[in-house]
Amino acid sequence: MTSRFYFECIMIKNKAILFCLLLLPCFLGAQTPYFTAFGQLTFPIGDFGRESDNTDAFVDLGYGGGIDLNIHFAESLIWLTSLTFSANELDSDVWLNGELVLLSTSYSFYNLPVLTGFLFEQPLKNSLFGFWLQAGVNYAEFPSLSGELQEEFSIHNNFDSRIDSKTRIGYSLGMRVSYKKMVLAARYMNFGDYTFTGTLKSGKSALELPLHLRSSVSFLMVSLGYNLDLLGER
Repeated sequence: MTSRFYFECIMIKNKAILFCLLLLPCFLGAQTPYFTAFGQLTFPIGDFGRESDNTDAFVDLGYGGGIDLNIHFAESLIWLTSLTFSANELDSDVWLNGELVLLSTSYSFYNLPVLTGFLFEQPLKNSLFGFWLQAGVNYAEFPSLSGELQEEFSIHNNFDSRIDSKTRIGYSLGMRVSYKKMVLAARYMNFGDYTFTGTLKSGKSALELPLHLRSSVSFLMVSLGYNLDLLGER
């Protein structure tokens, strides 16, 4: 009990430090910050979007949205902090502990990246063009699944699972074009390989077995947004 309480305190402390670091631009910025709210399409890249021997699940095209906090430090330099959300539906082929499963319904894989870094922006005729580099963390939630295990001789066995969420560090490369208050952007995000853990319960047994599931998270977000001057005109 004491060790668990100590662990939870450490986790809360680390999250508080991260939150303060992400808000640091607000205290250091020389100009009034502004926000960019956007909706997006999420295109899986690499093993995140295709069947692979290195992973146990992959996803289809997804959707989502987010918000950027923009703070100018110079005419061309912006500290950019981003919070985004995406949902990608799982493809039908999922392997649990080496067994191919038939899912009873459709499930979505959720990603919640929080990143911060620098954006370099230059005038381009009547618009602004910029590119950025960010680093941060991604909270990934793999859905808990139910359905049928495909076993030998086509004998199906019902199952349920509980799969824990995971957080990993990664980075983002992106570019955007701004015209008046409209913003078109593309951002590549890579958070590497995940190993999700949990439990698998078969309909043939009351026992819960340890579950390990591999996935690789990298995607391209294409978004259309609008600048919001909530704290006053720039």
